[in-house]
Amino acid sequence: MLTGNQKKRINVWMNEVIRKGKWQDYDDLHIDRINPWIKKKPSKWINKSLEYFEFANSLVKQKGDFRVLLVIGLASRRKLRDTVKLDLDTLSFSKLSNSPPALYIYINNHYLGRRINASVKKHHVRYKDFLYYLYQAKDQYDGRYINCIHILVP
Repeated sequence: MLTGNQKKRINVWMNEVIRKGKWQDYDDLHIDRINPWIKKKPSKWINKSLEYFEFANSLVKQKGDFRVLLVIGLASRRKLRDTVKLDLDTLSFSKLSNSPPALYIYINNHYLGRRINASVKKHHVRYKDFLYYLYQAKDQYDGRYINCIHILVP
């Protein structure tokens, strides 16, 4: 259950990002900015980030073409991850990155929205009322793969 302060933080962030066009610069909202105590409790990150994501989606419906993306960072790896084995219900917090999950705002017909939609069409998995897929990119500095779960509402 979200508190009034948590709802306010999400709402203020969303309004500012949309009004000032900060979504184009990928201005995100990490969940520890919504709820500071959560930074030290990675075991709560997935469930709490999904709660915040659901609330953000209820707000964004009133904002026209804007959408919300939840990004959950995973630990980097030397090899590509098998997307079929990825399951949010069994994902261990020990596999998460050191950075708490974050919310992003995007528009479907913008560059980011087109990339997200293309990835969803190819690799999505349904989870409750959401779709998610694994985003992977090779780090140019150490050669490891950066892994993130991207979650969105279809």
